[in-house]
Amino acid sequence: MNKYEAQAYEALVRLGKSSAPRISRESGVPYGRIYDTLHSLVAKGLAKIIPEKAKKYAPGDPAKLADLLKKRQRELDKVQLGVEKLKEQYAETTEDAVFVAKGKRNFYTVTHDLPDAKQYSYQLKHTIEVRPEWVRNHRRLKSKGLDIKQLVRVDKDTIENIKTWKKFIPNIAMRKLSNDGVAMDITDKYVWIALIKSNTLLVVKDKSFIKMMKQLFLSSYKQAEKV
Repeated sequence: MNKYEAQAYEALVRLGKSSAPRISRESGVPYGRIYDTLHSLVAKGLAKIIPEKAKKYAPGDPAKLADLLKKRQRELDKVQLGVEKLKEQYAETTEDAVFVAKGKRNFYTVTHDLPDAKQYSYQLKHTIEVRPEWVRNHRRLKSKGLDIKQLVRVDKDTIENIKTWKKFIPNIAMRKLSNDGVAMDITDKYVWIALIKSNTLLVVKDKSFIKMMKQLFLSSYKQAEKV
């Protein structure tokens, strides 16, 4: 109902059978609008005409109002679903597919703010750095059922970090890969690539690129030697 219909209906329920002028006075609906308003309520089943010498109106069954409210709620639910789909499409079309950052500080800031992966996280590690928050995050995502795999550089500079990781997470899925300066995380949401020597971070959210990188990683992982 619009504002006038709501006011008139409330007055009708309060007054019972009543004339249009009185409904106008009691409801605050201007007299010039009261007949159109009442006829609209009649059409909706919320009021009925009493055929007396002087025409009067009576409220319809409030159950009809409940039916109208349920119908409107269903319509609003459909609209809400449409809005959610539009929000998803908006995010996909307005968000930059590629983001570039420079510097180690920006690396930690940007990667920290990225959304959680939902299905998998395939990681290419260079220094195999051990940070408490990374260990906690690994455990947290693993507990949610994510598939987490790592391809790591194994040499005298990384062996101690690898041992520390395996100490904290004994069943960590870790295999060897020669690596001269690239770190990477491939997830179902994004791929970030850290070019160590250039001190540059790329974040890519293009679905086709993510799919391709996932395939390349799994192919390399399948052939790699276990740590």
